[in-house]
Amino acid sequence: MLTAFDLHRATEEQLRTAVRLCPTHRSGDPGPLRAIVRAIHAIPFLWRERVRVELQQLQVYVGRSNPRRVHNRFRAHFRNQHRVHSMGSVLFKCPTKDVRRIEERGIRLVKTLDQRGSLCVANIANDSRGGLPKSKTAVIYVTWGLFHSPRRIHPPRRRDLSRIARDAGLDPALVGCELEDLPYPRRQAARDTLKWHPDHLEPDPPPPSGPRYPGQVAVFASTRGKSHAARYFPARDRGATESGPVLINDLWMSPTAALRYAGMHGSGRRSWKTRAGETLDEVHRRWLARSKR
Repeated sequence: MLTAFDLHRATEEQLRTAVRLCPTHRSGDPGPLRAIVRAIHAIPFLWRERVRVELQQLQVYVGRSNPRRVHNRFRAHFRNQHRVHSMGSVLFKCPTKDVRRIEERGIRLVKTLDQRGSLCVANIANDSRGGLPKSKTAVIYVTWGLFHSPRRIHPPRRRDLSRIARDAGLDPALVGCELEDLPYPRRQAARDTLKWHPDHLEPDPPPPSGPRYPGQVAVFASTRGKSHAARYFPARDRGATESGPVLINDLWMSPTAALRYAGMHGSGRRSWKTRAGETLDEVHRRWLARSKR
């Protein structure tokens, strides 16, 4: 089972635990690419099918890192102004000497699927230009964000596998194993099990009323000509430090993740405001003050 993290809230200790528990693969077997394919297919199910998230909405980045620097990589992806990525997961470890071979196979496969219109996500990026980790073992991770408009795709048929392998210049036997997990027409994609870290995003909607989330507030964010409306659920727990989740396009996210999903950057707790001009921090403090009376 894989663990999904909010990139903004992931701690170094949490990611060290994820690295220690993740499996190890080598380049000579179908495991590496298959693990990536199955992890990507699992992302929409983070919301347990209560919210419709399509594979075609995903913008995905697959990267590699020194096992001790995964936290730094996640923070760098979160701050990246060109990618609106707010979530990620550690997939597997592999010998550093095998990284280039895995990358080359993956890049060729992605380009071939993209040219055929069969890539199952909106975009998948992999930058192989950087230097390899100095450690003997490398960690492969994935980060992602959501696009508003799903991309139209043409899923490959089973008879297309050998042609895809040939076009990508890969071993048909290995590619056949990896592509067996793709979503063929009228067939569900094979996927891994991906669950939120318990300290991060909530996969299910919080209750609309009750001791923790007593009500909801309409909020708006606007910057550089972009604007978006959402619903905010302030947390009323005494002494709570988190400001509560935001409901945006039927997706439950942290305030900052929701802001990045809307295509904007900055602090979610200061950018989302009510019609009266209150920030989420101010609303949160007001709810806490009211709960102490």
